[in-house]
Amino acid sequence: ANLAVTNLVDANLSNANLSRVKMNDADLRGADLTDAYLVNANLSRAYLTGATLENANLFEANLIESVASGANFSNANLRQSYWFRANLENANMSESDLFNADMRQANLKDVNFSNANLAKAKLIETNITLANLSGANLEGVNLRGTSIGPSVCLLTNFIACAPEKIVPEVIPEVTPKVVPEVQKQGKEKVYK
Repeated sequence: ANLAVTNLVDANLSNANLSRVKMNDADLRGADLTDAYLVNANLSRAYLTGATLENANLFEANLIESVASGANFSNANLRQSYWFRANLENANMSESDLFNADMRQANLKDVNFSNANLAKAKLIETNITLANLSGANLEGVNLRGTSIGPSVCLLTNFIACAPEKIVPEVIPEVTPKVVPEVQKQGKEKVYK
């Protein structure tokens, strides 16, 4: 089917079989695609801002240059999907499977990747500042040229994530200065 350049704002497409559908340049803002089957779908340059794709299957889907800020991809199958130059700022990808996904030059600022599988993903030259990577699997991920900045990385698996692939933003460790409290007791000073 060809749904390219179609207005599907706030559409209910939950449980829909949209495998191999051409939805490039479609407007899916606020659409409900929960449990949708989008294997090999073409969503390049689609507008998915605020859309819900929870538990959706987007295996090998093309989301190149899509705008999915604030979208919910939690627990979705995103294996081997293509996100080149996509804008996913503030998206929820918690517990999603992004194995071998290509996210080169994507905006991943403030994305929730908690407990996601990003093994072997290509995050080359991306911006993942403020992202939540708690419990994420980053085994074999390529982070070359990526701006990590301040991100949450508790219990994150970085196995085989070669240092030469990472160019993190340097965050200086700040040690708080200990300033003694001064109290006057008569004319002498007492430090506590």
